[in-house]
Amino acid sequence: MTDSPPFTGRKRVRLAPAVRKRLILDAALAEFAANGFGATSTDKIAQRAGLSQAGLYAHFESKDAILVALFEELLEPECE
Repeated sequence: MTDSPPFTGRKRVRLAPAVRKRLILDAALAEFAANGFGATSTDKIAQRAGLSQAGLYAHFESKDAILVALFEELLEPECE
């Protein structure tokens, strides 16, 4: 018999990387707006996005990289 983590009642959902990145960016924007960049941790962003810090780091290398991605989105010209 192997030791497995206790069942938490939540089923893991595999999302496409683009969808997961969107969740992270939305969570980061909300955290930055509420607490400021300096007071926001990657752990808080990950919690709000519903994933672990390791899951966050699978998509972004740092909190700074998340902020850069948000700025790039903001500054990207809209194509119609």
